[in-house]
Amino acid sequence: MKLPKPRFKGELSLEEVIKKRRTVRSFLKKPLPLDYFAQLLWAGYGITEGFRRTVPSAGALYPMDLYAAIG
Repeated sequence: MKLPKPRFKGELSLEEVIKKRRTVRSFLKKPLPLDYFAQLLWAGYGITEGFRRTVPSAGALYPMDLYAAIG
């Protein structure tokens, strides 16, 4: 499945996002839009340039994979 490319410029600054962060335990019963889902996947383990990713890895080995369980 081809996903939309990640966005690198958001509407809020990092500081604003951190300040507004809240835990939410009630969820809407509507699907998450594909572009939001793709952005979450990229932020969790996406490729930034070459073989580099959005997460650290000793020796740049990246021994883990990210899977999405959809149902």
